Amino acid sequence: MKLNKEAKNVETIVIQQNENEFVQERIRVDALSKMGHLELLILNNVKCFETLDISNELRYLCWGQFPWMSLPSTFHLDQLVELILPRSNIKQLWKGKKCLPNLTKLDLNHSKNLIEVPDLSEVPLLMDLNLEGCIKLVQIHPSIGILRQLRHLRLRNCKNLIEVPNLSEVERLTDLTLEGCIEVVHIDSSIGNLRELIYLNLKNCKNLVLNLNILFGISSLETLILSGCSNLHNNEIGNLSSLIVLNLGGNKFVTLPNTIKRLSNLYCLNLEHCKQLEYLPELPTVKERFIDEPMSLYIFDCPKLRDMEHCYNLSEVPRLERLHLEGCIQLVEIHPSIGILRELRYLNLKNCKNLVLNLNMLFGISSLSGLNLSGCSKLLNSKMLMEPRDTKHLEEIVKITNAIQFPTSSVYKLLMLPFNFLYPPKPEDSLGLFLPNLTMLDMRHSKYLIAVPDLSEVPRLERLHLEGCIQLVEIHPSIGILRELRYLNLKNCKNLVLNLNMLFGISSLSGLNLSGCSKLLNSKMLMEPRDTKHLEEIVKITNAIQFPTSSVYKLLMLPFNFLYPPKPEDSLGLVLSLSSVPCLVYLDISFCNLLRIPDEIGNLHSLVGLNLGGNKFVTLPSTIKQLSNLQRLNLEHCKQLKYLPELPTIKQKNIGGYYGLGLNIFDCTKLSDMEHCYSMVFSWMTQNLQVFFQPTISSARIEMEIVIPGSEIPKWFNKQSASRSISMDPSDVIDDPNLIGVAICVLFVTHQDPINLGERDDDRFSTFWFSVNNSKRREYMGVPIYFKKDLVTVGLDHLFTVFYSRQEFIHVLSTPPNTMHELHQTEFGTSTHNPKGLRVVVKKCGYRWVFKEDLQQFNSNMFFSTNSSSRKRKF
Repeated sequence: MKLNKEAKNVETIVIQQNENEFVQERIRVDALSKMGHLELLILNNVKCFETLDISNELRYLCWGQFPWMSLPSTFHLDQLVELILPRSNIKQLWKGKKCLPNLTKLDLNHSKNLIEVPDLSEVPLLMDLNLEGCIKLVQIHPSIGILRQLRHLRLRNCKNLIEVPNLSEVERLTDLTLEGCIEVVHIDSSIGNLRELIYLNLKNCKNLVLNLNILFGISSLETLILSGCSNLHNNEIGNLSSLIVLNLGGNKFVTLPNTIKRLSNLYCLNLEHCKQLEYLPELPTVKERFIDEPMSLYIFDCPKLRDMEHCYNLSEVPRLERLHLEGCIQLVEIHPSIGILRELRYLNLKNCKNLVLNLNMLFGISSLSGLNLSGCSKLLNSKMLMEPRDTKHLEEIVKITNAIQFPTSSVYKLLMLPFNFLYPPKPEDSLGLFLPNLTMLDMRHSKYLIAVPDLSEVPRLERLHLEGCIQLVEIHPSIGILRELRYLNLKNCKNLVLNLNMLFGISSLSGLNLSGCSKLLNSKMLMEPRDTKHLEEIVKITNAIQFPTSSVYKLLMLPFNFLYPPKPEDSLGLVLSLSSVPCLVYLDISFCNLLRIPDEIGNLHSLVGLNLGGNKFVTLPSTIKQLSNLQRLNLEHCKQLKYLPELPTIKQKNIGGYYGLGLNIFDCTKLSDMEHCYSMVFSWMTQNLQVFFQPTISSARIEMEIVIPGSEIPKWFNKQSASRSISMDPSDVIDDPNLIGVAICVLFVTHQDPINLGERDDDRFSTFWFSVNNSKRREYMGVPIYFKKDLVTVGLDHLFTVFYSRQEFIHVLSTPPNTMHELHQTEFGTSTHNPKGLRVVVKKCGYRWVFKEDLQQFNSNMFFSTNSSSRKRKF
């Protein structure tokens, strides 16, 4: 593309190039001077040559990565309305004064060499000045203080700016951003004269000494961000009566001033990371005119906050939608008025370790769609009984509900019921937990939770997280009629006993994690015909939501026999149990002490991911090859595994997109016939690659990861290095149309290291990392291996192989339009974060550019030839 011809009548030129094409195109710009009618010029990522001169008629100039250090003196800018030069090389825009009588917008954001802003006194109509990210900017010319039309001044992350000029005459300024201006110590008191200022952002102005008195004259101020400003004085914030959003996060105050209750328009208050905050005063009641605004209160990570019971009545904020209290480890009580917040959608109480609360108050909030109780150990460590005589809180609640037209009787009925999360529900005392909009319930690591209550009145629940609830014994059978439940996480619920037929009746279920549920899958889980108590309860529920009673009975009466060979008379039951989850995409039954995987697992045709690691079976059923959608299979730590059957090939795909395939056979110490193992792995790899390299989906982005036993990198990887990284030179293959991808291989071993006392004792996927990077981008990925001292067999060599299709390799290292030409100085590397007592050592790594003919000539002897000596031995 070259502008090397005169075009006298051209009025508009737009050349938008991706940043990655920047080095490829050179544009001759001297021809621009001959275009006398040019009014609009947009150039993005353009490399130029020759002398720049531009038409006197130019009105709009937008030039990304403008290459010169200043505007050429030949520029005539009399007609210019907008000058936009983001990420430019400009050091000084111009010297002295320039008359730009029509300029309304000047944008130099992220011009990292800019050291000063010139005299703007002859730019009278300037409305928008953007200097964000100009990290070398030290001062702004005081002429900015007389720009009466200026409305927007953005100075975010001008890290070396030391002073903001007097703004007394900038009467129409509406937003001022100084976020990250860490060297600014003082703001002129003239800021108080900005009668039209709506938005003021002083976030992380760490050295700023600010007396809030100077803001009190700004009657229009609606948003004030003071987070990270630790030198605030005279905090009578209540005088800023127009505030709607107030962010005080990350400061060191112990409490808020009582005058905050005067902020009658406030609907968003952020106090996150206020680590010294101990007490909340009465907060403001919102005026009726803002009743339609969404309301939010963020009190995240305030570890010293102790008591909200006596300090904050939430009835004054009836439109509150989001309440964040995560990490308030000293919080003991929440005012019972929380129970009448009819619009509360999300409540985050994660790690409120000392909070005691009658959860019935929460379960009256019908609007609640997200509830995080993870780590609330005291919350779930008592019966939470409210006796009839304990009516003090009830009377207060009833007064509130009368005021907002809640039916008093229903509130009494809700709050008088005992909270029995910990005990099997009795038919006569249904809790009535009516949460019709709740979609996510997170109670991970609630170590004292022993039972989950009736879930029949949370019909829209989509995600239920109970991971790490090690005392959990029972889940109410109503879980079986949650028609929208998509993901159920029961990982490490070590004491849970549950008839899994109830789960396998949830047709919407796409993700199920039962890892570590050894009791759950270590018995026949038979339900005899006489055990009908729970069934009767389920049938009542299903009748109410119009489920066919007969099918529920039929499902729940079937025995669940994962661990036992199916008898002819009950095989139908197992098939129905497994096949009645048509949407199941991910199943994790790792570390469940399984002695056998049933043939019926082949009926889970939708499975994409299957984790069987850490179990005790000797082989897999041959029916596993029927899983034609399976992309990832994990067999790590299956120490009794001796034999691999034929593995599934993905069915024909007709579309592109991303596909991540994986096979993990780490630490399977009894695999004896390695030749057969390699043959099965090789067959799985090549057949799946052949599927993806059909013409119909040749543009697919494919990543394939394989972990297998092996003591040497195969010679097929023709570029090797005896280190943990290797440079990759694409120059010889960059333009070859037959290139389909790159294969990379790493040889590693795990050793004991008693000196390593690191904290990574149970860190599943962050021990072994690999990266692919070039001069512009570095992409880290974790190798999905579970390293733990008492689990890993040390001293065994393994191979980690990753294959990237051409499209995926380009995608990892580039940005659109994604071409091979930007993959210069590419390197593959590895890193380890060693778990306690172990050390992961990378011995060698290698790679090979893969071409179409390689795929056609592939055979297992070629790929695994250097490991032949270990094929027959017991590994």
